[in-house]
Amino acid sequence: MTMEIPDDPRFKRAVSALEQGRFQDSFSIARQLAGEGDAMGMHFLGWHYHKGIGIEQDDGAAVTWWQRAAHLGCANAVKGLGWACETGRGLERDTQAAYHHYLHAIMLGDDSAREALFELALQMLPEDIKRAEAQAEASTEV
Repeated sequence: MTMEIPDDPRFKRAVSALEQGRFQDSFSIARQLAGEGDAMGMHFLGWHYHKGIGIEQDDGAAVTWWQRAAHLGCANAVKGLGWACETGRGLERDTQAAYHHYLHAIMLGDDSAREALFELALQMLPEDIKRAEAQAEASTEV
């Protein structure tokens, strides 16, 4: 998992619990943070669902939480949506949407999305890349 850990001590406890193998504790803290509207908590809860850590694996639930966090500007969650679109897990497979999400995650500051974007671009036609880039550019305009 690659993400910047927020200063919130509860989030740090959730990550520490995860590192110590206390998966249910980590999940519970993430669920509490997400319920309070914390974007990184929402992303982390989605990640728990995606990986099946502390809860039964459920990509649909992961996507739901990533969408909520992405709506609040969480770059990690936007990257998660790119993965879901690329793989067709939790969302319909759509490489252009995946490209758009990865590019948007990069624009929001998630440099780790660059590798995913590059790998995906190798599988796409140039005209599909141009459409995805135009879509991403249009969505960032005010």
